[in-house]
Amino acid sequence: MNLLLTVSGHEGWPSEEEYAHPRWYIPVTDAADLCYLLLWLAELK
Repeated sequence: MNLLLTVSGHEGWPSEEEYAHPRWYIPVTDAADLCYLLLWLAELK
């Protein structure tokens, strides 16, 4: 799985049909949200 995380001023998760693809585009609101998302993802194993 590849994640493309972008800071764009709004947030969103992949749409239902995008979950079947190996790359997910996830926009986050700001740099703080990006850091918290990366920390959360790092805890997943």
